[in-house]
Amino acid sequence: IGLAFIGSLFIFFFLVSRISRPLNLLAGHAKEIAGYDFSKSLPEEEDPVDKELSGYRDEVGRLAQSFSFMKAELSGNIKALMETTASNERILSELDVARSIQMGILPKIFPPFPDCKAFDLYATLVPAKSVGGDLYDYYFIDEDHLCFTIGDVSGKGVPAALFMAITRTLVKTLAGHEKNPARMMVQVNDALSQDNPNTMFVTLIIGVLNIRTGHMRYANGGHNPPIIIAAGEKPLYRKGLSGPVVGPMEEMTYSELEMTLKPGDSLFLYTDGVTEAMDENYQQFSDQRLLDEIATMPTKSVTDVINGVMGAVSNHSAKAESQSDDITMLMIRYNG
Repeated sequence: IGLAFIGSLFIFFFLVSRISRPLNLLAGHAKEIAGYDFSKSLPEEEDPVDKELSGYRDEVGRLAQSFSFMKAELSGNIKALMETTASNERILSELDVARSIQMGILPKIFPPFPDCKAFDLYATLVPAKSVGGDLYDYYFIDEDHLCFTIGDVSGKGVPAALFMAITRTLVKTLAGHEKNPARMMVQVNDALSQDNPNTMFVTLIIGVLNIRTGHMRYANGGHNPPIIIAAGEKPLYRKGLSGPVVGPMEEMTYSELEMTLKPGDSLFLYTDGVTEAMDENYQQFSDQRLLDEIATMPTKSVTDVINGVMGAVSNHSAKAESQSDDITMLMIRYNG
């Protein structure tokens, strides 16, 4: 009985060591894997531990093969992640350059015409992404006529930014030999609708202000109605469209709208990124809120009015995950 017991102990310890040894090797090997540099290629020669463990034909051998497969997959996935990260960094760098170029083509010096006391003008643009599809511009056609424009391209990102740059260039080019905003809008629409396979479009306002008389002619292609701030009165939306959005279809007609600004009157233009800015509960800033905010600043400068509206919009959407759309505003106050 004693000899049988001793023999059983020997057999027991032999079996335990045979089972526990490969498991101990696997445990130590798992700790080593944590220190591997998977950014580099794995050695072509098989790991000694893997080689030894691969000789087992039981569950231990299959577990060892799983470890080998895991190392190879980790190495491949980390390499792919590094390549993707490097590619994303290049894209972000290029988008930063594109943003700088886009913002660089927009006029940003205010007051824009220090020697001209007939009006005050201020504008701002805050893209929702690195680059956006909103636009604004202003320039003199001649000594008496100021041309201004504001627009909102469908979509966001690089395609919208390219469409925005083309639209702005077209308007500025046409303003050199055309003073009728409606005819300018027709020509911009026909030019944009050619070679436009994605049917992109832009909502657009083009206006021409006579700084001597205050008479203004403008065309509104599907854009948000401008706000008129008459001196001593509450701000009101100036309803009326000249035609549909600009760009998706050729041979559209646009009518000319007009009004006369008296000394002290102001014109406030904006894109829907202002009124449709959402808070954390997806509640929009709203058209009425915009009127109410402007009404609280009747005597402030055009710069202070736009900055005040921007502050109100920022506070409204401060807890939102991200800015929902590009925000652009332009304001002109006629001094006479």
